[in-house]
Amino acid sequence: MIAGFVGAVLAWLSFRFEVRGIYFALLTIAAAEFARIMFGGWDYVGGMQGLFYQAPSGTMDLGMLRGDARFYYFVALALAAIGVAGTELISRSYWGYVWRAMRDDEEAARALGVRTFRHKVLVVSISAATAAVGGGVLGLVQGAIFPDSIMGMAISVDVLIGPVVGGLGTAFGPLVGSMAAIPLHHAMGALGDSLGLPGLNSVAYGAVLILVVWFLPDGIWPAIVRLYEAIQLPARGRISQLRKVEE
Repeated sequence: MIAGFVGAVLAWLSFRFEVRGIYFALLTIAAAEFARIMFGGWDYVGGMQGLFYQAPSGTMDLGMLRGDARFYYFVALALAAIGVAGTELISRSYWGYVWRAMRDDEEAARALGVRTFRHKVLVVSISAATAAVGGGVLGLVQGAIFPDSIMGMAISVDVLIGPVVGGLGTAFGPLVGSMAAIPLHHAMGALGDSLGLPGLNSVAYGAVLILVVWFLPDGIWPAIVRLYEAIQLPARGRISQLRKVEE
């Protein structure tokens, strides 16, 4: 709730002064850096030394979200399922149609009576609240929260890489993109450490982004959908022909 409120305030200030596009993205990065510096100097939460949680005793506590690795796996799986299902429901609702109209042509949506300012603030607020849920679970999994690891540039890149690679504006795109990019990031990091090549994961990230933008500009998931439809189309044609012959 706090993150949603902060996101709404940030969005209100940004859109009130017509900050949009790449400048709004830069503003969100600047806000994250401001939060990192602020919490880094806040002794009550541990500052740059971090805030540590007591290690779980081995018993699973759903109310406090404490447990072993398997417990956190199912918690993350449930959150991912809720996120995908919620995104799909929103995309099929009135909000989804309005937000797609705003994305395609904000001026036309405003001319049709859509209160675009209010909707944009709502979008950012929901996004901030859901990101806070993921950040909270990540802190519990790690057992500690450090400003650099939770609010640094690396986590911002990890959050953005999934939708960009998987496909923006889709329910399954961010999930598919994350499943493709995040394991690659860790695998290349481990390979780089073993070969004495630091930064190999960043090079792999850059290569993936270039390949996706070059060959799949709308992401991996829309390409999978198009391939599936291309495979199903001839089969449907054969089925319809067989039905005509039977008739």
